[in-house]
Amino acid sequence: MKREIILTADGSHSVYCVDTDETYHSKHGAMQESVHVFIRNGLDEVLAQTNAPRILEIGFGTGLNALLTLSRMEECSATCDYVAIEKFPLDAALVEPLDFIPSRKQEFMKLHLATDELQLQGRMRLRKVKTDFRDPMPTIEGGFQLVYFDAFSPTKQPELWTETIFTNIRNVCAPGAILVTYCSKGEVRRSMQAAGWKVTKLPGPKGKREMVRAINDLPMTNFN
Repeated sequence: MKREIILTADGSHSVYCVDTDETYHSKHGAMQESVHVFIRNGLDEVLAQTNAPRILEIGFGTGLNALLTLSRMEECSATCDYVAIEKFPLDAALVEPLDFIPSRKQEFMKLHLATDELQLQGRMRLRKVKTDFRDPMPTIEGGFQLVYFDAFSPTKQPELWTETIFTNIRNVCAPGAILVTYCSKGEVRRSMQAAGWKVTKLPGPKGKREMVRAINDLPMTNFN
């Protein structure tokens, strides 16, 4: 899979996948998209309820969401358990030039070089799972409280945005868990609703009119 580093409109990097003609982040701004969708409309909502969130990321990608989460943990004197699924992790040679937060370059590289479980600054316990999103979801005691759904777009990979996928995710989430994603397409919202999520459209990041925040309205059925 051929991938190249690009510069987005807000000055932050992203990665362009040549084979699928897809970018890992919005061309309007990688940093502003991640902050708006995943941090402000996801993590901050959960941090209002707990200072030790359990987070599942569907699509680790460039590691930007994890890096921003680590930063927020330190700002809030909070800790988190963070489980990230990524079937095709980026090579270290491609990651090295990415420079999202220069002062956190060392932590950023540790996020990528970790092959299993890693403790960062006493604030984040990261577990990376190299598997397909359609395989059984990882679990965590008590269930996940927040899901970053950051897969490639349903236009490119519709099989990752199905009722089955969202059901599998819900089954490892705690009641009241929040799922946030940049995509608000009608078929995606309907798949979430069919899987038991209560879906709300919110204003999107720059360059995108809407995003989605969904709440798990149903009890857990599969967790350790």
